[in-house]
Amino acid sequence: MLSTPALHLRKLLPFLVGFTLTDYASYYWSHSDSTSNTANKDLLEEETSPFPHISLTELRQAQNVDEILGVWMTAMRKRECPILKRTPNPVKHGIMKKNWQKFCFYRGLLHRKVEGEKPQLVLPTKYIPTVCKALHDDMGHQGYEKTLGLIRSRFFWPGMSKGVESWVHHCGRC
Repeated sequence: MLSTPALHLRKLLPFLVGFTLTDYASYYWSHSDSTSNTANKDLLEEETSPFPHISLTELRQAQNVDEILGVWMTAMRKRECPILKRTPNPVKHGIMKKNWQKFCFYRGLLHRKVEGEKPQLVLPTKYIPTVCKALHDDMGHQGYEKTLGLIRSRFFWPGMSKGVESWVHHCGRC
């Protein structure tokens, strides 16, 4: 006699022609005991990180310790826009303050909501060169406008336009 999951799979088989089932972790996570739920949940989240070699845990930690983002992560948790006086980087904090209403948490990471688009990950400073290299250098040196468009569709950081412009300007091949 077939077990319940196998029976359900057999019923769906005619609709699954051409598909390959490779991930059973979500099934086991939803049907496991509470002690193993956390580990499987982390496993599933790690697979969906925007960077294949950086875990969501590392991204969360980087956002928390970032000089600019750390202040805003704390403020978002408290749900209070910070009052900033004599900050070491007033321009970047000003940009963050203008976007205060657009910030949200998704999977524990700070994102910026954009109307009609997917939320942008608010990128910690330490990963900006990684993103610029991946979406400019590794994508064929497409110039400022296209590089900014690729980055803007996924990420946000204060001073992003000027940062991308500087990256492209200092590129040896461009």
